[in-house]
Amino acid sequence: MATTYREIELNIFSANDLRDVRYFGGKMSPYVVAWVHHDLKAYSPADVKGSTDPSWHTKLLVYCNEDALHHPDEAVIYFELHDAASTSDRLIGALSYPLSELPGHIASSKEPSEPVFLNLPVKRPSGREQGVLNISLKMGGVTQQPISSEDPHHVHHVQHGDGAMAPDDESFLAGCCGLPHFPRDEQVGSNVTAH
Repeated sequence: MATTYREIELNIFSANDLRDVRYFGGKMSPYVVAWVHHDLKAYSPADVKGSTDPSWHTKLLVYCNEDALHHPDEAVIYFELHDAASTSDRLIGALSYPLSELPGHIASSKEPSEPVFLNLPVKRPSGREQGVLNISLKMGGVTQQPISSEDPHHVHHVQHGDGAMAPDDESFLAGCCGLPHFPRDEQVGSNVTAH
């Protein structure tokens, strides 16, 4: 029997007061990774201007195995924020959100839900809270094909001085994580399998 998944639409708006991991100057280029199942991760673009107060305004799709929705400890969305501009793709912070905390019976209902707006505290690697991730979450329909073929490690774009985005340019500038540095008006997230 084929595995079925519930689609979860995340609108990743912004974050505030994040930990600055650029110890030797310069601005961070934060991006967000979200997942329920480790092999089905979704990546936001990197914001090259926001630094500790990034703004993405991008939509990500993550997927939850329908069986996991009956087990609150498994139906959890995990988020990590990384700095694409750092030499080691440094972790800024992380957080998790159990779907059981959604109001009413949104998670268990088969019907698509209205968006729920959330301001979630970000935890530094030490466990101390610093910063807030601002998102909305909407439960979608059922699917048996949750994986998109687009992989941000192979999206070749670079921002030129005139603001144009040129694909497959030899001067492509990616963070060391392999993610392209998108300007704020290029906000398209990607769903990929884990690497």
